[in-house]
Amino acid sequence: MFRGNRLVFLVLLITNLFFIGCKKKQTETTISGVISSKIEGALLSNVQVKFYVNSLADNSFSSVFQLKESISTSVSGSYNFLFVKTSSDIEYKIEFIKEGYLFKSILFSPDAIDTGEKNKRDVNLVPIGTVNFNIKSSSNTSSIDEVLFTFNNELESGQSFSNLLFTGGAVDTVFSTIIVAEKFNLFNYVLKRNGQLYSVLDSVFVSKNNSVTTEIIY
Repeated sequence: MFRGNRLVFLVLLITNLFFIGCKKKQTETTISGVISSKIEGALLSNVQVKFYVNSLADNSFSSVFQLKESISTSVSGSYNFLFVKTSSDIEYKIEFIKEGYLFKSILFSPDAIDTGEKNKRDVNLVPIGTVNFNIKSSSNTSSIDEVLFTFNNELESGQSFSNLLFTGGAVDTVFSTIIVAEKFNLFNYVLKRNGQLYSVLDSVFVSKNNSVTTEIIY
């Protein structure tokens, strides 16, 4: 009798462990990817990557994201998060932070993530720097001379300057913005002098995490 009960117990234990193991395997969901520079094309190591989950709180919707894990990318630019996806999950968020690159955050719903599977999310980060445009009049500038300056920023979070007009011989103005680094950024200006118009197309280059000053002297 004792031996029979022991055998039943062992069978039930093995069965439970089997189902627990299957359940655990099914609920292990992975989000991983490789991070590279959009301009340079290089893989980016030591990127801080943060994984957040927004879940139901007491069966109520919330806008608060809870930080689940924070890691740094490997030398190959890869990151990996392993988590248990639940029916309470509302939204996921991953943040990417690296000095010299534009901060990036991506949001996605649970429907966009396959439960128990490896979900790949490769990311490109944009290198950034700062440009200081210095508009200056020269000793040859008369009181009626004009310069019309335009810079269309390719960086959405940066500032553009459209048709800025400066007149006369007492101009020395600096305005700054972050721009896409590691590439040439175009700007143009139109100079009006002695009734004649002169159009100039030029560019500015800045390396990532650096600042340059470009003088436009008229």
